[in-house]
Amino acid sequence: MKFLMRTGDPENVSSEYIGFAVAFSFMIITDLLGNTLVILVILKNKSMKTAMNYLLINLAIADILVAIFMGIKFVIGPTFTHPAGQIGEYLCRFISGGTTAWTAAVASIYSLVAIAVEVFYATFQPFKRRVGKGRSLRATVVVIWIIAVLWGLPLYLSVTYNDEMKTCAEQWPHSILPKIYSFGWIIVGGVIPIVVMSVIYFKVARHLWFNSTVGKNLSQMAFIRSRKRITTMVLLVSAIYVVCWVPTLIIYFLANVIPSESMYSVPHKTTIVLATINSSINPVVYSLRSQQFRQNLYKLVRMIMSLYTDSDSAQIGITTMFSILVSTNLIGNTIVGLVIILNRDMRTPMNFLLLNLAVADAMVALFIAPRFILIHTFEHPDGQAGTWVCKLLTGGNLTWTGGAASVFTLVAIAFERYYAVMYPYGNKGKLTYDKLKIIIPASWIGAGILNIPLFLTIYFDKKKNFCMEYWPPPDWLPKAYSSTWFFVAGLIPILLMIMLYSRVVYVLWFEKEDGTVENITQNTRQGVLRVRKRVTRMVLVVSVIYGVCWLPNLTTYALNYFSPSQNYGDVTYITSIVLVTCNSTVNPFIYVFVNQKFQRKVRSLLCCEKTCGNRIGVFIESTNNTYDPTDAVTQPTVVSNIRVKPRTGSLVSTADGMQEDRKNLKQ
Repeated sequence: MKFLMRTGDPENVSSEYIGFAVAFSFMIITDLLGNTLVILVILKNKSMKTAMNYLLINLAIADILVAIFMGIKFVIGPTFTHPAGQIGEYLCRFISGGTTAWTAAVASIYSLVAIAVEVFYATFQPFKRRVGKGRSLRATVVVIWIIAVLWGLPLYLSVTYNDEMKTCAEQWPHSILPKIYSFGWIIVGGVIPIVVMSVIYFKVARHLWFNSTVGKNLSQMAFIRSRKRITTMVLLVSAIYVVCWVPTLIIYFLANVIPSESMYSVPHKTTIVLATINSSINPVVYSLRSQQFRQNLYKLVRMIMSLYTDSDSAQIGITTMFSILVSTNLIGNTIVGLVIILNRDMRTPMNFLLLNLAVADAMVALFIAPRFILIHTFEHPDGQAGTWVCKLLTGGNLTWTGGAASVFTLVAIAFERYYAVMYPYGNKGKLTYDKLKIIIPASWIGAGILNIPLFLTIYFDKKKNFCMEYWPPPDWLPKAYSSTWFFVAGLIPILLMIMLYSRVVYVLWFEKEDGTVENITQNTRQGVLRVRKRVTRMVLVVSVIYGVCWLPNLTTYALNYFSPSQNYGDVTYITSIVLVTCNSTVNPFIYVFVNQKFQRKVRSLLCCEKTCGNRIGVFIESTNNTYDPTDAVTQPTVVSNIRVKPRTGSLVSTADGMQEDRKNLKQ
């Protein structure tokens, strides 16, 4: 299946990629979580171990594989440099080229066909041996995967790494072969399954809903109702498959018969999203249409909650997970801090804001450790000493101080991006070192003020062996405080960032240049634009991840006081804390993945000159060296005492370059 999104060019990742990556990430998470729950619900309940449900497990496994390999191709792929040569070819054929995803998709399609056949026999011959019994079931599953692998074999043979396009692409030995294969996809992946399922479900529906000879006694009526529920569920799943996959198959065929650039743009990408939605939505259908599934899902969640509260192994698992997150957080944010501090060309106002963000994120990790890792290794003191330990160490107050400073810094970064893009050649709103002296202390003062009530209300509860909040009357105080957190650290910052970044994205990606700045050459203007797009992408991704990771915690915190009768449980609480920790952990990796200059500086920090060779401190022709005096990440690349002149690209001395820079700033 073709979908030309280039790998190996993380600096020039497009705005389309950002939108599709967000959509794909959401669908992949939904797919993995939902289908995993489907598998666990069926395997954990003896009453659910039926032929039909085993086929649903096979469908869930196929959908999980679709999500994993779709994620590798369309989310992770464009953010890293794909290796070339023999290794690149094997990666394309088996991992990054999407071939395994399409193989799993065929298995998913024919699992639906097998389910349709099972429904047919369960309806017309309920007491006879059929598809889903014993060896027949195992043989059916094996045949499904054999068909999938055989049909995917041409893709495994034809997909390779195209060094010119910097992406995995199909390379067929003859021009007629892709046309035949794409038409075969319409037949094998579309016409045959749809015709088979249509005929079967037409006969089943006519028998169950319109046959007056069935359902004469109570037992038969109960049996028919059960069959109707199951048939409705799988019929809905099959209908969703048709809606989601037919456009994909048609566009794929047209792309090979009528090669055109438009075939690889929005329509084709939209069909890929639809194909992924099909794999993500199936578990939701099971949950909505099957009461038995909903009941067993609820039991599974309760069982997981009880495991967390009662099992030492679960506690070890939680502690291990937090230990990994905290260690990764501290290492990553420390490297970010060192990269900015040790490299003079990285000491820009924008990067100092990123440094402040790294300090806040490291503080979140540092003080989450005593609350969720170290607290199990010592006996918490009681009385006044225990209360002060809670307030300053194990109660998490300083964690939330770091979290608040982090969100205030993200808002400051959003304003910086707004003014840098809207007023690129003037001083209006320009971030300066003098402004930093106000913004950074203000973020920490605001964070400290927001957390003062926590310092005053948290105490050690000996019965629960945990630091707890105890508010004095009246009862509205904790509600007001939790609401303040929700609005000040959640809703208001997120709305501000949405408004600012929506305007920034529109100007950078969709607004046509008016050409009014005559004293700025076209090349320089385009270079500045590329730089600002890179930085904006980076901070935009950081902000989106903040919203995704923090809103569940803030919502749960508020609901605990507004609806105390609802038991949100330890699992919900721990999950929200894990998300908060993940947010602080993932930011350094975003800087490295999205920003090439950060990559070079990290390599120079981690590698010595002998091991890194000429990759460090050497001018790279393909690197964008456009100088943007208001921006965070680009400075003229220095090679000994020679530098690239920002406007013409000619080589001038460092002194002449400095004079030119001053002239640029005046203009």
